[in-house]
Amino acid sequence: MVTPADRLEAEVRTGLDDDPWDTEVMFSINGVRLHDILAGEGVDSEWLGPPLRVVAPPSDHLRGGLDRWEDPAISWFEGPRVAIAACLCGQPGCDAILMVVRLMPGWVRWTSFEWYRRPEIDLTNLEFNFDTDAYSAVLDGLIAR
Repeated sequence: MVTPADRLEAEVRTGLDDDPWDTEVMFSINGVRLHDILAGEGVDSEWLGPPLRVVAPPSDHLRGGLDRWEDPAISWFEGPRVAIAACLCGQPGCDAILMVVRLMPGWVRWTSFEWYRRPEIDLTNLEFNFDTDAYSAVLDGLIAR
């Protein structure tokens, strides 16, 4: 990988009255909330981050596995796409921001972003590359919360 690694951070929010899952993981990349990055690309809706149970170990949702948000056994979306944000009802099948997590030697790439219900909004220029060890440390740290 030629580009410098992006920095992933995760904040767990709990006990939220307006969150259907009671927990939400808010991701930031290079110090900027993912929701704000999406807003800068024309995504003009409010979003919930994934519930803690969806992204914390042992889930493979953000480690190259299938989408585990709505059902841990069956992916809601075809192919390698996983939800990284859902509409305020909390169900990605209603509306979601999707992406593909690609695992490569030493790197994890978030790529192929798509607004599920509004594919005409082009998010294909969004791509983030994380050092595998740093990425794993962030996701592994979620289990202790």
